[in-house]
Amino acid sequence: MAAVTKLDDYRARQRGIAQPVRSRARLNWRPRDIQDALYSADSGDLQMAAELCERLMADDRVGGVLATRTLGMLGLPLSLEGDDTQIAALSGTSGLDDDADGDWHTLHPENESAQIVAWGIVLGVGLGQRVPLPRKPGERQLHRMRCWHPSALHWRELPQDDPRREWGQSISWHVRTSQGSDQEITPGDGQWVLYLPYGETRPWAAAAWRALAFAWVLKHFALLDRARHLEVLGSPVRVGKAAPGATEGGRTKWRDQLRSLSRDSALVLPDGYSLELVEAKGNSWEMYSKQIDWADAAIAIVLAGQTVTTVGSSGFADGKAQDTIRRELIRFTSKTWASTLRKQSLRPWARLNFGTDATPLPKWDAESSEDRLSRARSMISLGEAVARLNDAFAPAGKRVDTNALAQQYGLPLIELPATAAAPTIAMAPTDVVNFITVDEVRASAGLKPHPDPATGAMNAALFKLLNEAKAAAQTAPAQPPGADGASTEVSRATQQREQDAAVSP
Repeated sequence: MAAVTKLDDYRARQRGIAQPVRSRARLNWRPRDIQDALYSADSGDLQMAAELCERLMADDRVGGVLATRTLGMLGLPLSLEGDDTQIAALSGTSGLDDDADGDWHTLHPENESAQIVAWGIVLGVGLGQRVPLPRKPGERQLHRMRCWHPSALHWRELPQDDPRREWGQSISWHVRTSQGSDQEITPGDGQWVLYLPYGETRPWAAAAWRALAFAWVLKHFALLDRARHLEVLGSPVRVGKAAPGATEGGRTKWRDQLRSLSRDSALVLPDGYSLELVEAKGNSWEMYSKQIDWADAAIAIVLAGQTVTTVGSSGFADGKAQDTIRRELIRFTSKTWASTLRKQSLRPWARLNFGTDATPLPKWDAESSEDRLSRARSMISLGEAVARLNDAFAPAGKRVDTNALAQQYGLPLIELPATAAAPTIAMAPTDVVNFITVDEVRASAGLKPHPDPATGAMNAALFKLLNEAKAAAQTAPAQPPGADGASTEVSRATQQREQDAAVSP
């Protein structure tokens, strides 16, 4: 019997994995259909709402702004906070910015992530499935996330005695598969990733599709009406006049000939016959363009939170997502998606490969360079204010609590390394004089510095010995003749005392 290969094992496991059903595209939508989609979603079936959202995302303005919001967010710098071993496995040797290796990009392909996030923004629900990948013995078990069309989703009200109601859950989510089964979705079970950016209570009602639908329908009909109107304006009517006295048969023949004229036809008319082109006049077609412009602006406000940067300002041209989409929306999307991945993708990965539920927290840096500069200036101002407040409160024996201030402003603090205290050496008052200057002694007594700077900088002990030597020389009796030897000895003794004092520490 042939050995089971890695591919055979993978195929066997794949046969037991739910497969998505095929979705269908619906092109024509009326205002009444939008109401039916909302009623259907409130009744538990998201199929009609998902089909409408798919049509909305095919619009040029909706698709463009939505791609900027999703891909712009996923393209921001990504960091992980948590266990170093898990971070190393997720990052690989190339880091999170490169998909050459590392588990992160295998677990969460950017194209699949962008689709799930887009569905979450527009419909309020994004569904992903974690598909196991083949592995060799000793390798980590990895999964690849793939996006499911939300038209297969529906929800049910939980019974009143369901214990999940104690956790605040009121509905359960289910998905239809191509095998004909109906599976309940348990977020975080290792198979499904359910993205609910607007919460668990009627997330479809808070999503963008309800606000986008009216603007899109108005734009859709305005585009069709403008095309028809311009077709009439651009196609003048041919008016042919028959000669006076022409018979009915002659006029009918002349009409048929006008109908059969091609674009580059040339005519030679008999006497009395004429041909004119009558064109429509006026600018009534401009009202359709105004409707389209209004719809585009409304779509941009819903998805981007603003209209200025979506029409080609410097921020849009520079490709900065924070300038194109309001920063609040970027931060909101990045935080909700990071929380979803941590709980429903990284936690099963860590539990399977590392035996723990503790997982790193992904963070997309949605802060712009202008925000960083502004925050740095605020920190400088805060530091200066703390220094001034400490000086002001010092007479009262108070100071600012820097730990509480750092916690309030989110400033990371570290403990400084302990430094050895300087040794304390007990010194007698007679010893202190050997280490201070004359001016320091005078200052301690409230006197001005010595008039002679050299004398003021002199060691106090040396200054004392010099003064004693001068006083002794003035009070000493005159030496008799022949006493030079004794005088010389006294002078040498005085010089020796002065040298000893000068070199003393």
